[in-house]
Amino acid sequence: LAGASLGPFDPSDAFEVDPVLGVEGPNALPQIPALQAVELAARLETGAAPLEGERLFAEFQEARARETRLDSIVRSGEAPPAWPAFLTEALQVESDRAGGRSGWVEPGFYEYLLDYAESAGAPREFGAALRLNRAVRARRWAEAEAELPVVTTEAALEDGWLPVDFLLDAGVMTRILRADFAGARELETRLAARSARPASDLRSRIRNAWLEAAEAGTLN
Repeated sequence: LAGASLGPFDPSDAFEVDPVLGVEGPNALPQIPALQAVELAARLETGAAPLEGERLFAEFQEARARETRLDSIVRSGEAPPAWPAFLTEALQVESDRAGGRSGWVEPGFYEYLLDYAESAGAPREFGAALRLNRAVRARRWAEAEAELPVVTTEAALEDGWLPVDFLLDAGVMTRILRADFAGARELETRLAARSARPASDLRSRIRNAWLEAAEAGTLN
């Protein structure tokens, strides 16, 4: 099961939840969201659809429907009714397929969307948002840094191209890792006011701790 998070799936990787426990019937382990994401991604990749009434049946059907809608729009060659909404669905499709795999990018997925975006006349922010998401997933920080200015303008934030909390986490950490501590602080200050997370949220606390350590020169 652990191997399912490290790279391309073997069909058996994500279906070994119950045998790991050595028990039959319902148990708590499959209800862990991270494991559900791994199993859903494996089922999407292998085509092993759960039967009605089985675990993840509804989630699998919804994920397949998203893929169908996305593919239909891309194949049409026409612009979607709303580019930001189309981007949100496209990134959800990508997330469904990734299953939480760290540092992994589905081969060809972003290129497929970027080619369509160019031919359909997508706004600049659409391509920048896609490339930023791809760079963050692949941990290519120089590429991520190049796209941040486009998707963090006030106009882009108002249009809602990417979730503010994603931009906070990804943007601040990108600039820290690029040794742009002043830029990281500027982004933190400007975007934090738009965040829906409370200051006590663990993710925000970790991000702020990294930034403070970077500014103090104590980040190892």
